[in-house]
Amino acid sequence: MSCAICEKRKEKRFCLAVHGRICPQCCGEQREVTLDCPRECVYLQQAREHEKTRQIDDLDRSALFPQIQIPEQFIYEHEHLVVGLSYALFKSASSHPSLMDADLISALASLISSYQTLVNSGLVYETPMPAWDARRWRRKFRTW
Repeated sequence: MSCAICEKRKEKRFCLAVHGRICPQCCGEQREVTLDCPRECVYLQQAREHEKTRQIDDLDRSALFPQIQIPEQFIYEHEHLVVGLSYALFKSASSHPSLMDADLISALASLISSYQTLVNSGLVYETPMPAWDARRWRRKFRTW
């Protein structure tokens, strides 16, 4: 039998995302890219065990807004807000397995840019979002 995705190589794994058998190469290349892999997938769990730790240097520095300074006093005074926001982000991200770090960073960066424009000019301008997931996140957090 051939792979359900590429239809070229021999199938060797049962894929929960396609409900069929696929080859290891398609599994590795398409995992969490085009396939919506469930958390129960043994191959996804193995890949996460062996994945390299991401470094902050790997991220786009401009997306991290280095020009914005947040004093420690602000974080201390608004600790409940920071913890609540962090918890909400974690809960939402854990319920959407297809959401990637880049999607979250993109959504937050877009939201920050919109608020910067509002504060600096008084204009309400929504920065275009590249991913559908990021737009959904943005709508959710705009209601706060």
